Amino acid sequence: MRTRLPLLLLAVLLTWPGGAATAGVPPGVPPTARRPKATSCVSLVKRRGGDRVLVIDYPWKVHRRPSVEVRLVTGKDPGSSVVRPLFFVNQHMKGEGKVTLFRAEDASAGGAVRKPLTEKEIEFEILGRRNSLGKPSVCVVHRFAAKEPAPGATAVYCLLPAWAINKRLLYLDLPREDFAQPGKLYVWFLRDERVLWAETVEWPGFEKRRAATDAQPGEKEEAAP
Repeated sequence: MRTRLPLLLLAVLLTWPGGAATAGVPPGVPPTARRPKATSCVSLVKRRGGDRVLVIDYPWKVHRRPSVEVRLVTGKDPGSSVVRPLFFVNQHMKGEGKVTLFRAEDASAGGAVRKPLTEKEIEFEILGRRNSLGKPSVCVVHRFAAKEPAPGATAVYCLLPAWAINKRLLYLDLPREDFAQPGKLYVWFLRDERVLWAETVEWPGFEKRRAATDAQPGEKEEAAP
């Protein structure tokens, strides 16, 4: 038994999340997406010749009605007491609005989709296209007016399978038009009406597209999956 114990420990380490469990990740996915910071569920990855994407490392698949909301705050940050999630899935993803989302995702296989959506007198826009993973996908954007305490926009990812690399990793493209400016990103992971965790990350904004770009300090520039 003494000689077998180290082997058992090694087997546990190799199958533990963050160990060799990343073997199920497709080869084209950047290494930085496979191993985000151990203390954070959120990281930024800059694709070679492309845009930054938001990578989430969290077991999203085990939750009922999971969603991710990402809020960009430009200018002075009023703090988390003012900047709150929309709770879109719980409050607005119902009835005809839900049907519209699924139809837009299907339509995005053939090209970009933009569709207005109004729920409870709140205006949203559905944006659909093939994402960085090559899948038809949609996100829902709500834009806050410049006169509000925290101007900017929120992008809601409520149909997560289209953004998933596996049962743990999400590879989220932020809407370029609404997230062009630098600021702070508030990221919430929700299970229906409940916020399971929240993080903030500094957002440098999108650069103008060109043939080659330099990664920001602390980021790695990787090939697209």
